[in-house]
Amino acid sequence: MPPKTTPRVKGNAKAASSSRAAELAGASTASSSLPISSLGGFAQFATPAFSASSTYVASTAPRSAGPSRSGSSSPALSSGSAFGGLDTDVVNVIRDGELSMIIKRLMSKRDTTTKVKALEDLDKWIKAQPENEESGSDTCHEAIGPWIKLYIKLTTDVDRRVRLLTNNVHLLLVKRVKKKLAPYLKEVVGAWIGTFFDPTRDVARVAMEAFKSAFPDNKREQVISFCLQDIIAYTSDILLLKTSETFSDPRFNTPEEMETRYARVAASSLYTIGYITETLSPEALGNGAKDIGQLLDEEKLWQLFSHSNAQVRRANYSMLRTITTKAPELIKDRLNIVSKHFFPAAFSDKDTTTHSDLWDALLVFTKAFPESWAIAADKKPTMLHFFGYLRAAGYGSATVTYRSILPLSGSWSDSTVAGKNGTGLPFAKDFLDSFWKSLESPNIERESGSTALFLEAYLECMVYFTVRFGKSESTKPGQDAMLSAFVSLVKLYLQSGDNGKSADKLHQDEQGTAKKISAHLVRLLTIPSVQERAISDLWHPITQSMTEILSSEPTDAYAKQGKRVVLLLSETSAIAREKQHDSVNELIEKTADQLVQLVAKQCLGTQSSGPSQILSLLAVPFEVVVFTNQASQRALHDFFNAQFTDILLGSEDQTSSTEKATQSGESLSHLLDLFAGFLSNTKEQELTSQVWKTVMDKVLKDTDEERDQERQRTILQGLIHRISINPPTFGLHLDSINEFVTKVVVNQQYARSAPGQKLVADVLSSNSAVPDRLRLDIIDTLSQRLDIFLSDVRAFQHTGKSEEGASILAITLECFRSMVNLSIKHAEDGPLKQIIIAVFDLSFQPEEQLKEAGQKNLDELQRLAEESEDTRFLLRECLTDHIQDNIRNMQRFISPEDLVSEAFKLADLLNLTDLSDRFGLLSAFFFDKDHWSSLYRHLPISGPHASLVILDPVVEAFYAEKPSRAAQEKASLPTIHYDGLGLSAYGRLALFTLELLKKEDATVSLFLSYPEKMTWILSELLKVRQGCLDAFQTPSLDAGIFYSPNLHVDANVVVFRTLLRDMSALVTSWITLALEESWETQIIEALMNGVQDTSKAKNDDDNDGDSGCSAAQFALDAIKEQDGFHERILTDVVQALAQSDSAEVSTVNAKGWCQLLKTKILPLSVSTGLVVALRKRLENTNEFVNLLNQWVTTPIDPKDLSINNSEALHRLTLLVAALGSSNEEDSGIKLPQIRAMNLLQSIRRWITDSNALKGFEDQNEHLLRSLLFKLLNALAYQVQELPGAHWETMFDFISSAFKGLEVSDSNPFVMLALERTCRLAINIIELGDSEDDIANVWEDHSESISISALHLMGREMAKAETASLRMDHPVRQYLEALSQVCDRTPDKLVLSHGSITEHCRLLVEPQTPLQMLAYKQLQTMLVEQVQALSIQMEIKAPTSPTVDPIEGEDTDDNISSTEDKMVEPKFPASLWKILSNPPGGFPAMDVDVDADDATDLKKEFSLLSVGQSHEEDEESGADTGVAAKSEKIVSHTVLGYLLAWKLAFTVFENTTYTVKSRLVEQLRSSSIMEKLLPYLFHLLGIHSASSLVTDAHTSSNQAASSASNDPKTVEPFDLSRWDVTEYQVTAFDLSSPEISFPLLAGHLYYTCLANVPSLVRIWWTECKSRQLNLAVDSLTEKYFSPLLINHELTSLTKAQQAPAEGGQAAAAAALSGISDDLNQLQIKASRATSEITASFKIEDATMEIAIRLPANFPLRQVEVEGLQRVGVEDSRWRAWLLAVAGVIAAQNGSLIDALSLFRRNVGLHFEGVEDCTICYSIVSLQDRSLPNKTCKTCKNRFHGPCLYKWFKTSSSSSCPLCRTLW
Repeated sequence: MPPKTTPRVKGNAKAASSSRAAELAGASTASSSLPISSLGGFAQFATPAFSASSTYVASTAPRSAGPSRSGSSSPALSSGSAFGGLDTDVVNVIRDGELSMIIKRLMSKRDTTTKVKALEDLDKWIKAQPENEESGSDTCHEAIGPWIKLYIKLTTDVDRRVRLLTNNVHLLLVKRVKKKLAPYLKEVVGAWIGTFFDPTRDVARVAMEAFKSAFPDNKREQVISFCLQDIIAYTSDILLLKTSETFSDPRFNTPEEMETRYARVAASSLYTIGYITETLSPEALGNGAKDIGQLLDEEKLWQLFSHSNAQVRRANYSMLRTITTKAPELIKDRLNIVSKHFFPAAFSDKDTTTHSDLWDALLVFTKAFPESWAIAADKKPTMLHFFGYLRAAGYGSATVTYRSILPLSGSWSDSTVAGKNGTGLPFAKDFLDSFWKSLESPNIERESGSTALFLEAYLECMVYFTVRFGKSESTKPGQDAMLSAFVSLVKLYLQSGDNGKSADKLHQDEQGTAKKISAHLVRLLTIPSVQERAISDLWHPITQSMTEILSSEPTDAYAKQGKRVVLLLSETSAIAREKQHDSVNELIEKTADQLVQLVAKQCLGTQSSGPSQILSLLAVPFEVVVFTNQASQRALHDFFNAQFTDILLGSEDQTSSTEKATQSGESLSHLLDLFAGFLSNTKEQELTSQVWKTVMDKVLKDTDEERDQERQRTILQGLIHRISINPPTFGLHLDSINEFVTKVVVNQQYARSAPGQKLVADVLSSNSAVPDRLRLDIIDTLSQRLDIFLSDVRAFQHTGKSEEGASILAITLECFRSMVNLSIKHAEDGPLKQIIIAVFDLSFQPEEQLKEAGQKNLDELQRLAEESEDTRFLLRECLTDHIQDNIRNMQRFISPEDLVSEAFKLADLLNLTDLSDRFGLLSAFFFDKDHWSSLYRHLPISGPHASLVILDPVVEAFYAEKPSRAAQEKASLPTIHYDGLGLSAYGRLALFTLELLKKEDATVSLFLSYPEKMTWILSELLKVRQGCLDAFQTPSLDAGIFYSPNLHVDANVVVFRTLLRDMSALVTSWITLALEESWETQIIEALMNGVQDTSKAKNDDDNDGDSGCSAAQFALDAIKEQDGFHERILTDVVQALAQSDSAEVSTVNAKGWCQLLKTKILPLSVSTGLVVALRKRLENTNEFVNLLNQWVTTPIDPKDLSINNSEALHRLTLLVAALGSSNEEDSGIKLPQIRAMNLLQSIRRWITDSNALKGFEDQNEHLLRSLLFKLLNALAYQVQELPGAHWETMFDFISSAFKGLEVSDSNPFVMLALERTCRLAINIIELGDSEDDIANVWEDHSESISISALHLMGREMAKAETASLRMDHPVRQYLEALSQVCDRTPDKLVLSHGSITEHCRLLVEPQTPLQMLAYKQLQTMLVEQVQALSIQMEIKAPTSPTVDPIEGEDTDDNISSTEDKMVEPKFPASLWKILSNPPGGFPAMDVDVDADDATDLKKEFSLLSVGQSHEEDEESGADTGVAAKSEKIVSHTVLGYLLAWKLAFTVFENTTYTVKSRLVEQLRSSSIMEKLLPYLFHLLGIHSASSLVTDAHTSSNQAASSASNDPKTVEPFDLSRWDVTEYQVTAFDLSSPEISFPLLAGHLYYTCLANVPSLVRIWWTECKSRQLNLAVDSLTEKYFSPLLINHELTSLTKAQQAPAEGGQAAAAAALSGISDDLNQLQIKASRATSEITASFKIEDATMEIAIRLPANFPLRQVEVEGLQRVGVEDSRWRAWLLAVAGVIAAQNGSLIDALSLFRRNVGLHFEGVEDCTICYSIVSLQDRSLPNKTCKTCKNRFHGPCLYKWFKTSSSSSCPLCRTLW
């Protein structure tokens, strides 16, 4: 069927047809609006006429006055074309195919998008053409012809995008074709210039740019002159012939688009006429006057003034203005026609957007042709049109209208203004009436500020016409009208009441109105021609009106009107004085005198405040008149003695409304102004003083009413404030005032009363109101109150008290200058200092309001300090002492950073920008040496602790030199006080000092300018650094020197670690300058001289040592003090200098160093430090090599080898320090092998023959033994390739040391010896891995050494009192070394000598090596024990009667060894204790808790480490990488807990089904899995499990740890990249806890699912948290179920294939019977569907089942379906299926177990074996046994486990069937 509707043709035109074309062609005429060319299809080519949509079509209709068009057509183009004059034949011959296609698209397409795309393509084509700089582009030449036709059309397109792109293309093409454009210029110039005025600025700009690029400035006029006829022709066609309907094609444009397009083009054409008129010279205009005149003669052109489109009217106004200005003769000849259309249209134009152009044209036209206003229009005169426009307030354009009226009036002719009768009166009345009515027009409100513009214009016109009418006697009536109108305006302004909208508008801005009236009033009074009449007819009526107002009865309106009178009079006076018009001033003063006397009399006769208010207002501009006139003075005196006080106190009572209250407040202010002016200006002091006393006594009389007191405070404050500005000449001090002010201050009335606050401020600021003594007392009281408030703020108890504090701060802010001057004047600055301190401290408060108030006060102080040196000194002295007190005062809760901020704020307050000035101030906060020494003395008392001998060779030498130092009783530490942050005075000062230097950021400059001072500060900070390092390394022994061991410990540790790191920048700056001096020479000389003459060292100390940045003072301090701290500081300083000095050591200095070391003149600790610091620098010098050889080769008699032999000790200690002790490349100096062997031989003799090394009783000799172990350790690496008896000697020495030290009492020296023994042992053992000789010797000694090591480890773990010590670095280093030796213990020794209890203690130790050792050895022991237990259970061997405690029951720490073995299928008690007690907190996921163990703190905080900001440290993990003690303990506890579960599942994997079932039952009965699983899920990122963990533990510390260590991520851990089926515990890395813990947790969860899926399923099913349930389900299904399903299917496949493969797999399968079961089944497994089908053939029948594994297996149970059964009743069949499902679901069995059970049930059933009548299964689900328990009565058989469960659940021992007692 045909379609219901006929398809539309593109372009909405009907399909072309010959009949339709013929029809339209016949109807088409020359004047037809739709020529045949407008048809669609091929009809448009029927005629060469222009299309109706063309932008420019030459008119074919005759015009009588139309302009002619000259010029030829473009070459290659015919005059007729199919598209805007474009000949399609020409397009067809374009050679460039791409250009031809683009042109055709532009011709044929109507859609905007298509035209835009075509123009863009044309733009690209033009840019792609080659171009010659001179001739342009030849290829573009063939485009110019077609383009000109297109441009004429497209540049007027409706869419601005098309117009913009068109002109962009035109610009490109014009630039490319250059002069080749000339033939087409006349054709295109009209449209081109018209585009200059396109409303879219970008379009106009591009068109103008194209024109400028084509024609230089000097050619443009010629071009326009040349093309003038064509331009006029184009514009004439647009303006006179075209309409919106004929200019656009109605088929493709809406009416709105057509109207808009024509209006835009018509406006552009009008602008074009103005443009050519403005551009052409007068001569050229004269030549073209005929052509332009023909257009201007057209009445239709001037009718455009009334066009409906504002754009066209605006353009016509612009054209008229331009032609009138440039060629007025063209308008003059046509004045009648222009005036006839212009004025009526202009004054009826209501569109404000055109008014600017309208008035420009109107003013120019009127000025040029004033007679035009007299040309009568058709209906009414032009002036009447103007009056109507004026009454309408310019239809809303008030700004341009009112500002233009006066210039317009000046252009009117006299005849126009005078009127027909010549008096000007009619004009004046009509003009003023029309003008005034515009104020009432609603149009005036359309612009803001219109009333002011109106008033200015109105007054200007009145002044102008008053003067103009005064030039002739005939126009005097007009002048009278103007003056009368002026007087009326003033009266209207002065009066109040219901005077209409006009008066209300005048009163909107009373002062502005008064200024305008006054200005023009003064003008009239000063113009000579009208001055006389202005005085008589203007000024006198105005003053008469003023007199009438002020002499009237005081009413509510009296004050308002009087205020306007005073305002007008004062403004007039001000302008007259400014203009220096003396005659006017005389008039004004005379009037003012009359008014003052009048108002003064009014004051005496009324109780109203109105007259006094007016009088006070008059007193401001006319002070002399008011207060010097005798009559007014007498009246005022009587007034103040009589009514004044009553009016003053009672004025507020007379008001009730808000408006009246405001007026009352104003009246009070005016009364006070009047009284203050009277006091200040009177000359009768005695009389005035009496008036002052009388008034004050009445005002300040006692009253209990708060309202009256508030009034008193307001009045007194107002008076004091006013008289302070201009103080009277008599004394103002009165007792009543003093008492009142005192009461206000003492009772803190300023805090709750704004007038009270202002009163106190004004009293303090006034020098005359009260005595100085009272002002000082007020300052004292305020300082005390502010100090109390500040104390409350510091204690956070200022709630409800802030009002008083804010009031005091407001008072001080206002009168600081007076307070400072007063305090300095009387030398009483104590209270003022207290106030300064308070505002300084408040500026640091977190509360924004207090902080802002304090800062404002400081800003004021800063301004005062800039003005006065005394104030500056006071401020500096006061705040410097205060900041020092803040640093010392431990009760102040303020951080060191805030203290630094205070110091810098003080420097900023004093504007100290110069470095010397700033350091001069800031150095006061460093205190002096005595202060630092008093703080430092705590350090030597408490350390260095003897345990540090393990870490620091200098400390080892310190105690080796005098071992008695360790035995000396330490002096008791004085009580150390801490601030609220847990900082001691020492720590607080150190942090402050370094922070201050760091923020000053000019350390190098400071060292250059103040080397001695800065070096001393550096030395003090280095002492702090050393003390902090000791505290970090031995936290259990920390005496709290720098921070409290109980308060904010973790935070302070981070703070001081940051301090140590930041100190490197300070040291680096010092080293930079120290290296410029002879630092080695200075130190050598200081050491030499210091030893020889200690007094010199003392003198040097007093004089700050050598000048400059010298290291000599460090050396002198080390010799002088010998306290174990200064020696290490010297070591670090020398080492830093040596590493930084790139120059090689000189021979002289090398000799100097070696001489110091050789002669033993230095303390051993100092010498050892120098060796450590300088060994790399001196290593290759002959002097040091010789010295080292001397130490090695000089024999020591074994009998002399003792700690008490200083000679031997000195050599041995320095030799060990030089050689080092490890195998690191740069740790020490390497000896030649021959010397190393010789030294080894000597050591062998020492070991063999030395009495000191044979016994272990003398604890001090352990130091000697440890030195030998360290020496052997260094030599072992150097002789590792040399065989010999020395290895045997070393192992013997190690073994004897272990045995001897094993029974020794524990002390630091014993621990040192053991640590060195372990280090030597493990290093030699590691060497034995590659050297067979060493390995053979180790094999001979491994048993004794390993047993001793295990015993030592057990002894250390059993020491409960040393548990806290195990957090110390020395102890941890020792235990790590011991664990490495234990780790080498053979398994057989672990089994024979290892203890599960002891190793379980190790498992939760906060040290990773110990935990890994415990795990490894526990795994060995547990696997061995569970395998033995499994064998015993299988062969029914008897077991020990000893059993573990009841599961879940807490056990003691001391568990016996018998309880420690798996003698029954239960977990060992010590392991069970860990399993059943999960940690209450979670591990720190963003910190390496082992960072300290793996880091040498001295290296981490090296003096040469490149410092970085604290923020960078946090980002890089420098600080966050160091765990707090609590974090370390929690993380290791978690690791131990997880490792314990890993061991538990290891037991599962190495046991039989029977033992495993018992262990599973132990887990199930204890509900222990309910604790494990949520913990694992939290570690895996499921945080909804956290509540289950924290709810089960109530420890606050654990809860805090849990909260603080929650991971930041909320997404579960992504396990897709990891294999969780296996896990190597040794790969656990605590440096990446965010990965290690989730991975271990994931593996454990997988192990749970694989070994005890039933327990996991029970927990998941019973979980009450839906969110957690879903999260676990998703996690399991995504990461674990696929692995478990694959494992089950793979295991099933392997079990089937095992018999065929043979070997061990086949043997194991045969032993278990599984192979027989499975081989008799036909099994098919589908991995895609996770489904297994198993069939069993019985003769010809088949029994078949299917097992389906769910996607979240094993959380959901498997589905078992019976596919086919034969010979079995349904109940038994279902029982078998349930049994299969039960094996997997309840018994944690595998698919192999389930299928094996199914096969046995089926097989045994058909063999005749009875099933159990309880479970209906032949094979027991619990122990795989057959029914072997028979009832004696009913003979039914039961499984033993089933029968036991029956007895237990039924509480009866009867048969389940016959109920016979069993």
